[in-house]
Amino acid sequence: MGKPLFSPKSVFWRVNRELACTFAAPRAVLMQIAHPLVAAGVAEHSQFRKHRFARLYRTSMAAAAITFGSRDFALRAVRTINQKHRAVHGVLSAPSGIFPAGTPYDANDPELKLWVLSTITDSTLLVYELFVSKLSTADREQYYADSLRVTELFGIPEQQARPDDTSWTGAEIRSCCRLAALLACPDAPQGARVASARREQRFTRRCVRPVGGRGCSPPRSHSRGNAG
Repeated sequence: MGKPLFSPKSVFWRVNRELACTFAAPRAVLMQIAHPLVAAGVAEHSQFRKHRFARLYRTSMAAAAITFGSRDFALRAVRTINQKHRAVHGVLSAPSGIFPAGTPYDANDPELKLWVLSTITDSTLLVYELFVSKLSTADREQYYADSLRVTELFGIPEQQARPDDTSWTGAEIRSCCRLAALLACPDAPQGARVASARREQRFTRRCVRPVGGRGCSPPRSHSRGNAG
């Protein structure tokens, strides 16, 4: 199959190989559909409600192919994803969160792909530290550096994927978490896509049981108008 894209000695391989990290997928999906443009694509171009675990399964399989497969195998997985996403585009028919009606969305938009990959990175690190062990700052930075190779595979421009400060501290992904909470907060406009996103969130939560009393949901707003 060729040389693996990531070394078995890498932090990326060490973290992603843990079975506990499968719990990252439900949280990542919830964060993904907190973004109104992602939610619109899911609502209009998938059977998420009918095939409730399909997206979780596809996310996990794609992550495994990229982490443990060769570069060629990983590129084939990315091409398959991009090809399926070509049909996922449209416009918002009503305001959703911070996006006005008429805002176009496209599943192959680099910004939306970066959002999706960021939710996976953040959720995986969170779940690993909850259920396996704490990571040092150096390990977290190395994991992030490895994740940039994935953004490269998906064709996301380097200037979009990297923070201005190349010595990453986690601020970029934490800002994604806060934005997810903001977009899903109770005072967001009641547009059709916001309502759809909330339905998908409730539906997904119904399928996910907390582990050890701890849920894997994205950060919640603690008060109206405050993203936490």
